[in-house]
Amino acid sequence: MNKFDFDYVLETFVGGNGLWQWRQFCYLLLQSAANSVPFLIHLFTAYTPDHRCSIPNCDRLNSTFNAPFLNFSIPANDLSQNFLKEATEYSQCRMFQVIGNSCGEESFNPTETVECLDYVYDNTMFETTFVTELDLVCEEADKTKFLGSILMVGVMVGCLIGGPLSDKLGRKLALTFALAVIAPSVIVGGFIPNYYAYATFRFLTVVSVSAMWIAGHAMVLELFGKKVRKFAYTLNSIWYSLSNLLLPGIAYFIRDWRYIHLGSGLISLIALPIIYFCLTESLRWMVLNGKVEEVKVKLRHVGKVNKRALSEEDLDEMDYILETMAARAKTNDERRLGPWNMFAKKFLLQTLILFGIWMTSVLSYYALTLNVEGLAGDMFLNYVISMLVDLPANLIIMASVDKLGRKFLIVVGMASLGISCIAMGFMDKSNSTVIMGLFLVGKVTSTMAMNTVWLYTAELYPTNLRSQAVATCSFVARIAGVTAPFITKLEMIWLPFPMVVLGIPAILFGGLALFLKETAKVHLPETVDSPTLTKDEEMRVNFSESSTTNL
Repeated sequence: MNKFDFDYVLETFVGGNGLWQWRQFCYLLLQSAANSVPFLIHLFTAYTPDHRCSIPNCDRLNSTFNAPFLNFSIPANDLSQNFLKEATEYSQCRMFQVIGNSCGEESFNPTETVECLDYVYDNTMFETTFVTELDLVCEEADKTKFLGSILMVGVMVGCLIGGPLSDKLGRKLALTFALAVIAPSVIVGGFIPNYYAYATFRFLTVVSVSAMWIAGHAMVLELFGKKVRKFAYTLNSIWYSLSNLLLPGIAYFIRDWRYIHLGSGLISLIALPIIYFCLTESLRWMVLNGKVEEVKVKLRHVGKVNKRALSEEDLDEMDYILETMAARAKTNDERRLGPWNMFAKKFLLQTLILFGIWMTSVLSYYALTLNVEGLAGDMFLNYVISMLVDLPANLIIMASVDKLGRKFLIVVGMASLGISCIAMGFMDKSNSTVIMGLFLVGKVTSTMAMNTVWLYTAELYPTNLRSQAVATCSFVARIAGVTAPFITKLEMIWLPFPMVVLGIPAILFGGLALFLKETAKVHLPETVDSPTLTKDEEMRVNFSESSTTNL
């Protein structure tokens, strides 16, 4: 291990896997919960229940949703089914023209239909939602779908500003600033019954959540020593999946969109002072940004909490290493590459294939996630199951990514995703159990492909292009993700079309992934000109060089 490395300082002097690290990790779990809950909150607060026209002469006498007078006042639904479930029996947006003043069959003209002037909603699932309050259905329904596009644009912007913000201000301040935006945005957004104001607050929330992902991800990786880092990162991913279950729990017990916002915002409000007063800034970041004296004091505290006895000689050596690291960071003038270098001849094919994998996996993941309300059955149970399947996806990656390889997981994941989507498109929507099974296969395989390609992309590019390559691929993928909420519109052209559009590209780019290099057992390239060598090949090169030197 390089002596002038922060991992050496942790593992040699103060401990990289002690009580201090795990206490800090618990604070980071709290911020994970605080940013996971509001991320998809609109799936519940802007839920679109089954609805129909309000019949003026009839609903004032009997306002139940499935009333007997629907047989002669509302036409049958002109869709036999939608792309995930069977359609409702009656039209949701039109009614027969009223020609009389009574609630009888003679008061309606069955040959002429008109648009609804008012609506009646099925309040079985929720007492009230943002959609029912503003009547965002039928001609206004695209506004609800646009909230999903705002989510993707917000993630895209958050990815762009989250990295620089975290690098400039520090991980802790980036997390604190993001929480300070999320808490009021979520709470206030729930009490403003105006679409454009609500959309603005959703955008601010999602940008901040995305920025928190970046800062929190860096914080977890920088907190521990090398030996336990992979375990801590996996544990954090599992916790994030579990914390997604807080949202349906809040929505299940509250059932009013305003108070769902309030309950979700309170989690961020509670996390804010804990993160600010209890979480310690990343010590690695502090060293590389010249805060050496502060780090010296904090590391002595870390050693004390971790019960590591340090002699004067140990302290002197540790201080010397820290000062050397800070000096090297200050004078480092390593040549920096830009995203345009991804299109150099050496990387061009690789970059184009990765763009396709990123776009397809992200589009499929969010097209399925954002349309979970379209599944038959209980909305809460469907959401919980769709979130829980992320757990086996992460466990599969953890158990097999080194043994089977990155490329194998992506090829299998993308192929399985494509087949499940196409099968879902052509399946009879009355088979709700089979549809749900195929939906979950698509969800778990898109998660597996998306999480693996994050790692794979970072390993395929050299050190001084690595982070920019991941950021560029993520940015391109979010552009495709903006269309995810509107994928359902394609059913108007051909019912299986939405799933075919997701499935065929997944199979195509899964096959093209075979042309990429495997990175499971190779050393990462340090420069653009570095050859990709396996560990055995590197040992032979090093032996050859040492033999030549001895001669």
